[in-house]
Amino acid sequence: MQPLQQTERPTSHSNGSNQMSTEINDTQTSEACASPGDTAPASGPESAPLQDVGSTEAYTTKDLSQIRELIHPAAEEYRAFGLGMSLAEAVVEESCTTASHRHDEFDEIYYCLEGAGLLYLDGEEHEFFPQSYYLIPRGTVHSLKAVTRIRLLCICSPGYTHEGTEII
Repeated sequence: MQPLQQTERPTSHSNGSNQMSTEINDTQTSEACASPGDTAPASGPESAPLQDVGSTEAYTTKDLSQIRELIHPAAEEYRAFGLGMSLAEAVVEESCTTASHRHDEFDEIYYCLEGAGLLYLDGEEHEFFPQSYYLIPRGTVHSLKAVTRIRLLCICSPGYTHEGTEII
């Protein structure tokens, strides 16, 4: 299975307006960096707590990126929900590249919030820019190179683990 790439870029039209155009392509991709938040009160008895990104401590993953986990199925406040995924905010600083790695135990999605760079998937280079996202199936070797500082969301299913990450 190849990763699904969806990209949106503003395009200028003859009438001078800027609109978003969308392309969806089946491609392989690789290269990434990361960084993430803290807990706020639940909005109701059956609600999961909200995360405050500024209050959750960031840590370094095996690929040497900095992430701040927002949601993880192993976290006490989420266990009751039986979540099958994790969500983290990541930051890759300008001119930095994450270590090439793969995950054999989970699939991953990278969603670019800001910045620009190159994502490498199984050796194939792909542009990474705001509103682009890539589904990275388990076993795909990937890394992210930041041309400018990148802030992205990382979604892993089931959930991210250091043990499920192999540096290549």
